[in-house]
Amino acid sequence: MEDIVVVDNPKPYVWAEIVDRTAETEGWAVSDNDYNVWKGALGDDFVLRVYMTKDGKFVCSLATATYQSSISDVPLTTVGMFYTNSEFRNKGYGTQLFQELVDRPEIEGHNKGLVGVDSMAAKYASRHGFSLESDFLLDCYITPGTDIHPENLQKDPTVTTTVYDGSHFEKVNEYDKTIVPNIDRSGYVKSCLQVLKAYSVFAQDNNGKVTGYIRARTCANQQLYIGPLYADTPAIAETLLKSIFEGEELHRRENPREIPLKAANFTKFVISTPSTNKNFVDLWSKLIGYPAVRAGIMHSQFTKKILKVPTDRVYGIFDYCMSYA
Repeated sequence: MEDIVVVDNPKPYVWAEIVDRTAETEGWAVSDNDYNVWKGALGDDFVLRVYMTKDGKFVCSLATATYQSSISDVPLTTVGMFYTNSEFRNKGYGTQLFQELVDRPEIEGHNKGLVGVDSMAAKYASRHGFSLESDFLLDCYITPGTDIHPENLQKDPTVTTTVYDGSHFEKVNEYDKTIVPNIDRSGYVKSCLQVLKAYSVFAQDNNGKVTGYIRARTCANQQLYIGPLYADTPAIAETLLKSIFEGEELHRRENPREIPLKAANFTKFVISTPSTNKNFVDLWSKLIGYPAVRAGIMHSQFTKKILKVPTDRVYGIFDYCMSYA
C-alpha cells in the first residue's frame, strides 16, 4: 500500500474515468452527472474513495451514502461503485478499500445495503457481512434503442401526466415515501430529479393525487437508464413509460430536459426490476414488440435488517449504486 494514494471525493476528471471504465468493461449505466447528484444531495454523508498510484493511475473505487432513518431506527448506509481497474485486480487492493471504507467508525452500527452483481453476491455475504437478502432478485433488461416502440403502449384515461420541473417536488416526494418509508431520502430524490440529462414525469388521478413517477437519465455510451418507474397499477406504469416519448403537451416544452425522447438516439435502454413484479415483463414486452428476456440478475443485500419494498409498485429501481428500491 506504500505506492497507493487515497483520495476521498476526487476531482470530476477521476469520476469521468470511473464512468468510462465501468461502462466499457462492465456495461454499467452510470452518468457523468451522478457524482454531483450524490454529493449535492448527501453532503458529508456521501464518500467516494479512490485508490490511485503515485503517478496518477486509477486503481479502484468505492462509494457509500448514508440516509437517516425516518422511523427512529438505525441509519442506512448504501455501498456502491465498487470497481477495480483490471491492471490491479487480484492484488488485494479492492478488498482493502472495501474493508477500510465500509468498516470505518463513522458508520459503525449502521444497517448497510448494496446491490450486488451475481458473481459477487456470495463474497459480499461471506466476507463483508451482507448476508441478509431480499426475497426477490433484481432482473436487468437491456434493449437496443432501435427496438423501442412507444407507439405500442396505451395511456390510462383516468390519470394525467405532468413533466416534472421542480415545483412539484413535495407531491412527488410524498409519493416516494410510500415506496421507501424507512429512510429519509428527500435530498436524494430532489437532486436526482433535477439533474441535467434526466427526464421525469409524474402521474396524478382526478383528485390531484400522485399515483406514480418515472425518471430516465442519459448515461455513458449513450445508454438510457429508466429508474425509478413507480406506479400504483400496471396501466399507470404503461402510461408513464409512454409519456416519456409522446404527448402533445410534452412536445411543446422547450427545456434542457426536453421531452419527448427519441428512442433511436440511444444505444441501449436499461432498467432493473424486482423479480416479483409479475407485470413488468408484459409491459416491457409490449414496448419492444417481442418477448422480453432478462440480461442478468443482481442481489439486494443488507447487514442488519432487510428493508421491504412494495415490489408490485416498483417497475424500475432508482439506481443500482446508491439505492435499494
